[in-house]
Amino acid sequence: MSAAVITLPGNARELNAVREATCDMARRFGRDEQARQRAFFHALQLMRDGASSAWAIRAARQDLRPRTFSGFVPGGAA
Repeated sequence: MSAAVITLPGNARELNAVREATCDMARRFGRDEQARQRAFFHALQLMRDGASSAWAIRAARQDLRPRTFSGFVPGGAA
């Protein structure tokens, strides 16, 4: 039988804050569970690499934000 060791970045409060913020953003942007999980695991990886929880939440927000834009851009391309 083999075992896997998972190291969690930061303390439990930071990790829960990132998870909760990711859940709130996914709900606000109308994203599905898979998109939420991808954004959370991306944030988790950033925290493992040494990023702060605020930076990880910002990255998760960028991952969850809708990519479409159909508005007018003043002086934009034709």
